[in-house]
Amino acid sequence: MPHARPFPALRRASTHAAVGTLVAAMLCAGGAHAQAGTPGGTPRPVAIVAPYAAGGPVDIVARILARPLSTTWNRPVVVENRTGAGGNIGTEHVAKSAPDGNTLLLNTGALLVAPLVQAKAPVDPFRDLAPVTKVGYAPALLMVSAKSPFKSPADIVAFGKANPGKLSFGSPGHATTLQLCAELFKTLAGFDAVHVPFRGSAASVTALIGDQIHFHYDAMFAALPHARGGTLRAIAISTRTRAPQAADVPTMVESGVPGYDAAIWFGLFAAAGTPAAITERLALDVQKTLNDPDVRRQLESNGFVIVGNSPRELTGEMEQEQRMWADVVKKTGVKVE
Repeated sequence: MPHARPFPALRRASTHAAVGTLVAAMLCAGGAHAQAGTPGGTPRPVAIVAPYAAGGPVDIVARILARPLSTTWNRPVVVENRTGAGGNIGTEHVAKSAPDGNTLLLNTGALLVAPLVQAKAPVDPFRDLAPVTKVGYAPALLMVSAKSPFKSPADIVAFGKANPGKLSFGSPGHATTLQLCAELFKTLAGFDAVHVPFRGSAASVTALIGDQIHFHYDAMFAALPHARGGTLRAIAISTRTRAPQAADVPTMVESGVPGYDAAIWFGLFAAAGTPAAITERLALDVQKTLNDPDVRRQLESNGFVIVGNSPRELTGEMEQEQRMWADVVKKTGVKVE
């Protein structure tokens, strides 16, 4: 699927005096320190909510961003892990927060899936959230335990077809992008496997290492350290082309699953109603952070592709992405009761 070109130029919106004052107060614009609403004039911390458990892909990206952003904004930036319900708990917390840019959400395309699979999804991403920027995206790796007899996707398919109901896979939760990566595999290859949801990728990885489940998809930058450490084996990559950081790992298409192509993107959001001046300034500041050599090294060394775009561009990509996942949901029948 198409991805935005890295670091498009953004235009700073001109605003009236009230919004300009709010930006100065909330984001230390022009080097000023935030004063309003903070005890003793101490700048109020910014929270980046990661709706999955510590140690997973979203948590990793959030923590890489938090430290340099705290320097940019001259105040603490803390990562809060609010887990559960396939990311809905943390997402809903941000949607209900004050629209002032102090509480942010880092999430994946999973937030677009929930309304497609739940009759009463708690959050409509287009109505309840204000897009800030697409931080980037990552291929997913199909992982098995280092002790697993499966050496390729074909081995998984053969076992699943020969042993109905005995094959299982893990994910960070119901209706997450990583669950859909596995559902797409099942549909295109024509086999069955039982979904076992966990409270975050880290818990699913632990279960995979312990042979409690048979396979698991994870963002490449989170999965590679386990593969390099010898606890897990990467047997395929989700995108149509191989990644230089894992050049020996074949694509799903090369492994006999025609038409397979997927990636996990990571976006930053504020609550709906946050003034455009704030979301645009946030986007600019995140782009500055993504240009930092140390941040780029941490993200790109394990296969993360940096983007950094405008709130409007992220909104357009979300619309396109939701149409794609709607088709997958229709074909797989994924739903959450």
